[in-house]
Amino acid sequence: MIFKRDFLTMIFLSLPLWAVDLLRIGAWGDDNMVMVGLLFIAGFMAWQTHIFDKISFIILLYIVFVMVLHGFSFLAVFGQPQINDGMAKYLALLVAINYFMEHRPKNMALVAVMLGFVIFWQAVSVFLPTFHWFKLTQYDEYLGFVGMALMAIFPHILALLGGVLLILLSHNLSALLAIIGAGVFSLILWRRHRLYYGILCLVIFITMPVVIMAVQYIYQPQQMGDATWQYSLWSRAMALELTFTQTNDLLSQITGHGFGQFGSFVQQYYPLFEAYLQQPLWDALANNITNPHNIFADMYFTGGVVGLILWFVWGAYYVGRVNGLFQAIFFMGLLVLAGFWFIVPQLIPILALALVMGLKGAQNLSVHDNGLVIIFNKILAGILWLLAIWFLLAILHIDFMVFDWLALPADSPYIVNKSQFMAKFPDEAAPINAIFNFN
Repeated sequence: MIFKRDFLTMIFLSLPLWAVDLLRIGAWGDDNMVMVGLLFIAGFMAWQTHIFDKISFIILLYIVFVMVLHGFSFLAVFGQPQINDGMAKYLALLVAINYFMEHRPKNMALVAVMLGFVIFWQAVSVFLPTFHWFKLTQYDEYLGFVGMALMAIFPHILALLGGVLLILLSHNLSALLAIIGAGVFSLILWRRHRLYYGILCLVIFITMPVVIMAVQYIYQPQQMGDATWQYSLWSRAMALELTFTQTNDLLSQITGHGFGQFGSFVQQYYPLFEAYLQQPLWDALANNITNPHNIFADMYFTGGVVGLILWFVWGAYYVGRVNGLFQAIFFMGLLVLAGFWFIVPQLIPILALALVMGLKGAQNLSVHDNGLVIIFNKILAGILWLLAIWFLLAILHIDFMVFDWLALPADSPYIVNKSQFMAKFPDEAAPINAIFNFN
């Protein structure tokens, strides 16, 4: 009976397994089928949810407003390939958070088994690179997020040690610094100075872009040696500088540029940075400049100042209801880590669960057993299933569309084989045009 109750949760947590080689389609196949699975499963979660958090509802309304204001397109709904920074991913995250608020797992042993299996699967590819078909995401560094989330889901010293081990395995330097710093400051502030803990979280959120942008004044490209992390930080600093210095018009500052538009934005200002892209060891443009790699900048670019204010409000609600020390470490560490990375769809299940398990009194945030809320969730479920079907048929390039603007071109990087895609654009910086010139 307990397994049946938690069955949907188990399926959701297994989502990274949708990235195995057998299911990979298109240039960035490790994400495409994961997005399909994320939307399908989130649809079932919405169908079984009878509540919807008030803050989540306000955020959802603003997401719809941004979509209407900036235009509806495939790119706006699903985002850029590999990054998936469209509306659909955030809609699935909101649904998952509300589902877990109502349906927290009853059998944590089952959760541990499922997460352990998924983590083991990915870890095999790290230890044994020849088993590349075990790899669930293109970057091992994302195991750092998983390690961070474990301590919120299982608030125990063993989970903390396991999380640190995963972070070391991921070779994610920012995750290691995040968990050390968050651990120290949470120990000092969380129990006796909760207000100061919240203020520090806010300061981290706001100042991370400034800290990263300062890198370009410390390291000059011609002075860099073989330390690839310097080039990685430089590419992030460039993207952040572009975000904050070239968003000049008042409407964009207030309401952002819309979902999935950062690539086109970069292309517009590409000549400003072209000289830097010729530096040796430079991170591939297709990997590191089509997203700000910073949650503050991403929210500002997508939703403007209004989007940032909504994020502040949600963060304040969360900080006020943090359930314990391990959850406090997780939330502060997540803010630091999200200052260097974007969230891939594989992470949505474990982060949604970790965020909810880290709350006390989550039910107090929600509207219960309201008929309109139930109908609303049923409609959300239908929308998510339609989006999943649309995305699946699009990446398979099945011409079912009634309107041409809903379809993807045959040479879209969502569709073509990655080896063919890279063979067509052998120069590391060249894929920018192919990635951005589709909609």
